[in-house]
Amino acid sequence: MAIDAPLQPGHTFAAGDTLNAALLNKSLELAVARVPTPIAVAQGGTGSTTAANGQKNLQTMGRLEGWVVFGNAGVGIVLGTLPADAFVYDVIIQVTTLFDSAAGADLISVGWDADVDALAVAKDVSATGIFSRERGTITAGANDGYNATSRSIEAYYTYAGGVPTTGKALVVVLYCQVTTTP
Repeated sequence: MAIDAPLQPGHTFAAGDTLNAALLNKSLELAVARVPTPIAVAQGGTGSTTAANGQKNLQTMGRLEGWVVFGNAGVGIVLGTLPADAFVYDVIIQVTTLFDSAAGADLISVGWDADVDALAVAKDVSATGIFSRERGTITAGANDGYNATSRSIEAYYTYAGGVPTTGKALVVVLYCQVTTTP
């Protein structure tokens, strides 16, 4: 069936429905008009109407994540790019398979090339579990919190003792975008 009017909230499609580009564009315009901007600061937005801060109102929270495995020793695992004007509020490491080189010698840190523990100081990953700054089981790095510069964030695994034969951990960095520093 040909759809010949802008889509309304709650519309469902059936097999064979067609929609021309003009109507799709009109439907998207209507949807954008319903997005409240600016989002109030109390709701996690910037409270600002500038173009840059308006975009932050729509993307107030985010995450960067990736897996570190025992074969990644000495290599930075890229978790993603932290945008400029971001506030890192938690770093989480979930060890799903313990790293087995030597107890206390398997470590994961989170940061960037110039400062590998900028967000999270090296954490012992020789036991399974969920570790986070919020839980008090990961020590925050020196560049924790507000970051004015966009950066590639990486997780770094190192070991001492015997070469590991097992180990896997999910590393997650949680952040929110904030107003540009005055």
